[in-house]
Amino acid sequence: MAVAGDPMQDCAAAAVADWLVAEGVTIEPPVETTQITSGQSNLTYVMSDGAGRRFILRRPPTGQLLNTAHSMDREWRFLAALHGTEVPVPLPVALCGDDTVLGAPFYVMEYVDGIVMHTADDARALPEPARSDVTAGVAASLRRLHGVDVVARGLADIGRGEDYVARQLRRWNGQWEKIRSLTDLDVPAIDQGHRALSSRIPQQERVAIVHGDFRLGNVIAGPDGAIRAVLDWELATLGDPRADLGWLLLSWEEPGRPRVTNPTGVAPSTLPGFGTRSELVAAYLAEGEPDDAADIDYFIGFAAWRWACISAGVYSRYQANVMGGRTSDQRAILQAIIDHAEYALALVASRSAT
Repeated sequence: MAVAGDPMQDCAAAAVADWLVAEGVTIEPPVETTQITSGQSNLTYVMSDGAGRRFILRRPPTGQLLNTAHSMDREWRFLAALHGTEVPVPLPVALCGDDTVLGAPFYVMEYVDGIVMHTADDARALPEPARSDVTAGVAASLRRLHGVDVVARGLADIGRGEDYVARQLRRWNGQWEKIRSLTDLDVPAIDQGHRALSSRIPQQERVAIVHGDFRLGNVIAGPDGAIRAVLDWELATLGDPRADLGWLLLSWEEPGRPRVTNPTGVAPSTLPGFGTRSELVAAYLAEGEPDDAADIDYFIGFAAWRWACISAGVYSRYQANVMGGRTSDQRAILQAIIDHAEYALALVASRSAT
């Protein structure tokens, strides 16, 4: 089954299947593909073969606008390096850098069954008693990721690591400038937030793997609450681990009025059984030091500003119709971009006043 405008038509799926067989992967025709429509960046498909085996295929969006994103080999390196560690990731199956097979690079990994919680509706499939285990498991998975020895896993050369926040501010501000030149977007709070965040960067104490998009919507949980896999490594690099914690806390809403609008729906963490943000931080720090969460309001603000920049890129791709046939409420995305940028400003201003 293919989404309208989707590049994975039957002939493309057959070409991928033939390539996998040539790579020594056991796969039997017929092969069917179904696009997973929850993602907003790289395109993701479930591939099912005639024997009932399932795989996941990831490829860049069609006609991508920003050349620095959507690197398949980068995602692959993290998956391959982390497989076999305490960080749960899907088994990497094969990487293809030959554009002639599918029209773009792609990789294939194992299909991991379970619950992916983008919204509260998704999370309702998880029994309430298991939600506290998800809270603890998410915190433990993030802590274990930040404890991985990057040299031992062959990742020391994948990023600079030091001066992470300043580099990220430059990178995403540069992306924002490109997006603004390609679209009609005008969000003054993004520019103001960049200036405020750049002038108040906390000192970085250590270097670790930074996932870049660590949240409930990028993990697979079993019905018992165990974390079975961490997904979506396209933004991973080396840097300040507090950036991951800030990003997770930004997405972790509590019951009541949300801090920022969410175009994808009500946050899963608002359901009964999930821990609070304070409990999440405490679980993360259970195997670490209090300084591992130092200046966390700054990092939540940094996460909100970065979210605004990334979502501006998503908005621009929807405007350019390069999202594999998917549609979305662009007005809701725009409002969320503004809300996140303004929330970032408020957090940084509050921090500077104390």
